[in-house]
Amino acid sequence: MTRARYNWSLIGQEYIQSEKPVTQTELARKHGVGRSTLAEYCRRENWLQQREDYWNDTRQKMRERGIEKQAETGLDTLGIMDSSIRSLADMIDNLTEDWQRRKENGEIKQLSANEIGNRLTTATNALDKAMRARELLTGGRAGYGSGQTLADILGAAHE
Repeated sequence: MTRARYNWSLIGQEYIQSEKPVTQTELARKHGVGRSTLAEYCRRENWLQQREDYWNDTRQKMRERGIEKQAETGLDTLGIMDSSIRSLADMIDNLTEDWQRRKENGEIKQLSANEIGNRLTTATNALDKAMRARELLTGGRAGYGSGQTLADILGAAHE
């Protein structure tokens, strides 16, 4: 009588690495192996433990990749925020210098000075909110009520 030859490596890989856990009965049927033969091979080769180890390692790697992706996204966001904060600070400085110069030269009427003052206040508030949002993202205190979330701060910027 001729013994059937099975590709145990392929069967083991399918048992260990299948995304949807496959039973020994399903594998035996699929590959034409006797159920008890496959069960014995599975026990002897420790496939059940290998499957647990494989999926634990896979889940850990997926978590690590997810954390790395979140960190990359966070760094990109911080870079954008830093650039925006610098731009806002520059705009405020330029506006303040221009306002002071024009006021000293008598080029600005009182109404215009009030309008510029309001714009300066708005820009300063936006800068303050951006800086608080950045602090929150980097683990610093958000200030102005420690219970604030990033959404609270950014939402307030649109008010």
